[in-house]
Amino acid sequence: VIGLFGSCFLAGIVLGSVTITRIGDIYGRRPGFMIGLAIQSFITILFLFNTSYHVAYLLCFLLGFGITGK
Repeated sequence: VIGLFGSCFLAGIVLGSVTITRIGDIYGRRPGFMIGLAIQSFITILFLFNTSYHVAYLLCFLLGFGITGK
């Protein structure tokens, strides 16, 4: 159960590396950074109110996705 959190986070990083970093290549670093920062901020706030493991897996994935903007 605990290992799945790390796996979801790394899967998000892999998918984010393909998408958000590509946005940074096309439109510049600032839009990619701002998208990643917005995703990370929103997901972190959602983590505060989460009570379900299943939703936490999705949030870990999205957090990994957003962290690639940095």
